[in-house]
Amino acid sequence: MKAPAGTFHAPWEAARAIEVMKATMPSDRLHLGIVVMVGDPAKNPRLFGPSSEATAYVRSVLATIAEAQLTWEPIAVDC
Repeated sequence: MKAPAGTFHAPWEAARAIEVMKATMPSDRLHLGIVVMVGDPAKNPRLFGPSSEATAYVRSVLATIAEAQLTWEPIAVDC
């Protein structure tokens, strides 16, 4: 999940968004970990995730994410 800078100010705010998002995911994707990236991948974003391993993995691929021409689909999460 990518959020604009300033969206979440504390880990529990991101955790709540993750829980709301999980409730809407198809059952075949529930095994996936969700990491919230606040800010642009090329600008050292803040990462919130279910574990330090998950956020470390996303941090390790930020350069690839920043280079790729990914399409981010906006969704509204009501938390």
